[in-house]
Amino acid sequence: MVCVFNLQISDTDIMEKLKRCELCGEMKPLNDFSKSYKNRCKKCVSYMEKTKRNIHKEAKDYIALMTAPDPISESLLIDWEQRRYETAKDLSCAYLIAHPTIPFIEIAKVCVEFTDTLLNELKVNKHDEQSIQDP
Repeated sequence: MVCVFNLQISDTDIMEKLKRCELCGEMKPLNDFSKSYKNRCKKCVSYMEKTKRNIHKEAKDYIALMTAPDPISESLLIDWEQRRYETAKDLSCAYLIAHPTIPFIEIAKVCVEFTDTLLNELKVNKHDEQSIQDP
């Protein structure tokens, strides 16, 4: 029996109005307990939910970081289609200057065929991409 302000309260009255949280183990009044999780206090449920949200956010950030393209490796890759276009364009200009009387369609065919042969040779021999890009 406990005496508070000259009121006598039995231990059973106190125990009926208090409950132990299954997470933190503290004895708390019934109104401090969650309605969703009957045996967990509101403070513990709040902490649990915040932690869960942070874990999901951190996991999303981690996945985004791991799946993002690497700007350094992207810049080292050879864009073979762009390389083909630039080579064929340069060859056609040089060919037009050297042979102005040949029809342009014939020059274009020769330049594209030469460019394709050159690029295929570069790809087959598996030249190091870094050594190809750096002069």
